[in-house]
Amino acid sequence: MADRRRQRPGTGKSGSGRAARPAGASGKPGQRHTAPGKPAGRQARSTEPGGGRVMRALNPRKPPSRSRVRIAALVFAGLTIVLGILGLTVDGTYLRSAALTAVLAVLWGVIALTMR
Repeated sequence: MADRRRQRPGTGKSGSGRAARPAGASGKPGQRHTAPGKPAGRQARSTEPGGGRVMRALNPRKPPSRSRVRIAALVFAGLTIVLGILGLTVDGTYLRSAALTAVLAVLWGVIALTMR
């Protein structure tokens, strides 16, 4: 007798070996299914509300990679420059914050250089 085990729910395969269609979806099996009013493919990613790309980049559960640590060092360096300019032009109290963010920029840069 052929292997007729019942497939577990949520595994995403239909009996034909292709990805299963969502329940109640009509159309051809190879056709892409999206919610009404939403574009398919690349356009759907670019129009994510709330900056989904930024939220994925700032995900604290992902282990930090060298590029993410390098970007953090560059962000701290940019903040150091902005605070330094504010400290020189507006008020000298910004200089202490600029010095502290410079220390953070150096530390994150060293971490990025020593990562494998």
